[in-house]
Amino acid sequence: MRNKLKINLLKDSKPIGCYPKLFAASEGDLIGEIDLQWDPIAEARFYIIQVSVYSGNPDWVQFDIITKSSYTLSGLKSKKRYCFRVCAVNSNGKGPWSEIICKVAP
Repeated sequence: MRNKLKINLLKDSKPIGCYPKLFAASEGDLIGEIDLQWDPIAEARFYIIQVSVYSGNPDWVQFDIITKSSYTLSGLKSKKRYCFRVCAVNSNGKGPWSEIICKVAP
């Protein structure tokens, strides 16, 4: 985990019933960067981003934990295909994972 995020998890009134809708995975400004964007979830306190090197059978690795609905992944190997998914979290736990979106790193 890259980001040590401290969040005060007060009891949320309802669990997260929907998943973030990833709508963009685009090349970042630098080589080895991919920008992700998704629709925010109102009940979310934070999001977990996972990445997998595309190989037909994904092995998901937690990349970061953030509070915004966009993120730039850096340090990716150029010309390698990566897949991403995101889930929203609040004090009631994790919601479902987003759809998977894949992109070749520039």
